[in-house]
Amino acid sequence: MIRVTKTVEERRKEIISTAYKLFLEKGYDETAVSDIVKEMGVAQGTFYYYFESKEDVLEAITINLVEELREAVLQIAEDTSLNPIEKWKHAIKVSSDFKIGRKEEMIELLRASKILQNYQLRERYRQLSRERISQLYVDILNEGIEAGVFQTDYPIETAPLVIAIGKSISNDLKDILLHPGRYDDPLGEARQKFEAVQAAMERVLAAPKGSLSLVNEEMLKNWFGQ
Repeated sequence: MIRVTKTVEERRKEIISTAYKLFLEKGYDETAVSDIVKEMGVAQGTFYYYFESKEDVLEAITINLVEELREAVLQIAEDTSLNPIEKWKHAIKVSSDFKIGRKEEMIELLRASKILQNYQLRERYRQLSRERISQLYVDILNEGIEAGVFQTDYPIETAPLVIAIGKSISNDLKDILLHPGRYDDPLGEARQKFEAVQAAMERVLAAPKGSLSLVNEEMLKNWFGQ
């Protein structure tokens, strides 16, 4: 029998995809490194050659998802045929569609990040999101400010500030998503938080009402309506 030797990158991708599959099937907390290598049919030392821990694999999975979403939003941000408001709305639609299509994966990764006690790892996720995705929205807002679509006396400071306002409900939304039983109306709670933040963002930028939507109704119902 001819032995097939895989490259470093091929083996690394195999570990990531196998771990990803098991995280979704069994849950992150219930999946051990021994489960991953057993599924692959390799020695446990193979895993530790590429990754120091299960947390490292989780970070690699998260990076892959972030990069996939970033590429979709980047295409819109660079589309010169769209004005800033159109770019914003298209980018939100792409993001919403991505999150709807990957709902189960993202929820499991969210659960995993909540149970991890490693603060540095959780902060790494937030940093990655800021650098790779949020910055694209900042670029769109800055473009709108320069074009006069949005009004502000402080263009350099305002776009990051608006993004920070948008992220201010992040923890509340995570709690509604992971613990819907704590709320009488999870969908209504989530909708109200999005509407409040959208209104605040539009007010800061003197943007037309309804121009800076953060989520569409389909995503709201898909994520919070069950």
